[in-house]
Amino acid sequence: MTMQSPTTSNPDQSDRARRQINASIYDQPDYLSERTARLIAAAVHPGEGSALAHYASTGERRSGMLDELGTLQLSVEHSIWRDLLEMRLTANEDINQ
Repeated sequence: MTMQSPTTSNPDQSDRARRQINASIYDQPDYLSERTARLIAAAVHPGEGSALAHYASTGERRSGMLDELGTLQLSVEHSIWRDLLEMRLTANEDINQ
């Protein structure tokens, strides 16, 4: 008899994240919190190992983030998020591209 490790499946949180992002933007359109910025990065990053994925998971900013944002092909909703994230990143600090 072989033992199998129990596996768990994490539920898809994309709908919840979308609601939180949009609510944050609606509540404070002139301010994007760090939490919301990281949620946006998680939603739009081009893949694991990318600078945006690293920022989403750790909050640490890496060079190349703005370049990645500029190359993404996104829906209208995600394009708005990208623009807000880009404004936050460029307003708060200089990031080496």
